[in-house]
Amino acid sequence: MLISNALVTVENPNRYINRLCKHWAHKFEVEQSELAGTIDFGHTLCTLTAADNELKLHLKSNQPEELDKMQQVVANHLIGMSNQNIVNVTWE
Repeated sequence: MLISNALVTVENPNRYINRLCKHWAHKFEVEQSELAGTIDFGHTLCTLTAADNELKLHLKSNQPEELDKMQQVVANHLIGMSNQNIVNVTWE
């Protein structure tokens, strides 16, 4: 299992969890609470967690190419939804 994490400092991180989960709920299986969300992209599972002005992103996949692709997809959507409050997402 391959794992990738990113930590983004942002005000009101639960707002971004809500927006991302709602955005993908029409196409993928999504579970959401006030401070966390999970999006099952099929080959990749994305977990979002909010804590003290931080948004934690966690991706898990069995396929390296899918993990790389979903890092870009999740980062691009997050940046696009942030109205320039987030300019970069660094995955580890």
